[in-house]
Amino acid sequence: MIALPSDNIMFKMLFGNPKRAESIVLPLTGLHGRLKPVTPLLLPDDNPDKRSFETDLMFDLLNHADLTHRIAMISLDMQNKLHDYWGDRFAEYVWRMASRQLAKGAQWDKLVPAIAIVFANSVAWPNSPEYIHSPFTMSNTEGLTLSSVCQVYVVELPKVPRDSCDVLDVWLLFIGSLSRLDVFSVFMKKLQIQNSSIVLKRYG
Repeated sequence: MIALPSDNIMFKMLFGNPKRAESIVLPLTGLHGRLKPVTPLLLPDDNPDKRSFETDLMFDLLNHADLTHRIAMISLDMQNKLHDYWGDRFAEYVWRMASRQLAKGAQWDKLVPAIAIVFANSVAWPNSPEYIHSPFTMSNTEGLTLSSVCQVYVVELPKVPRDSCDVLDVWLLFIGSLSRLDVFSVFMKKLQIQNSSIVLKRYG
């Protein structure tokens, strides 16, 4: 079996493409619009092990009818393991996005949602059959929303049904296969990803 570069590098190179990112962001959140990168994703050529990126994957979600109107801010992250402090870490992600909107005189009720989507190659809730979670609630039993602005989605990739034909599930299985060339290639063809060969050549 041939190993690809780290999952995080592959994830950022593939989903730094806004149209590809829309394939997972829109069905996960139920939102509609077009993604625009907040800052360009740069992989330094002088970094021999190619581990570090100059920015995280962060997008503005723009209204289809008015591309000057932002309706949400989106952050995408790939984690091989969810540490004990993961909740605090991702809360910081969404607050950082929310705080970017707080110019002098800004009104709290005018903030657009700041959404962090975390793809985890580990299981955080072993007793739950669900694999897509939006845990920013006051109580799972009462279902009360703590914040409509700060939102965190966690996707437990190992739980995604391997035989699912759902398009979103196929994308999630693809993300979970980024470190395995044999499985990666299968999903690459299923999803008709055209420029992945560039990624493979760059690291081959």
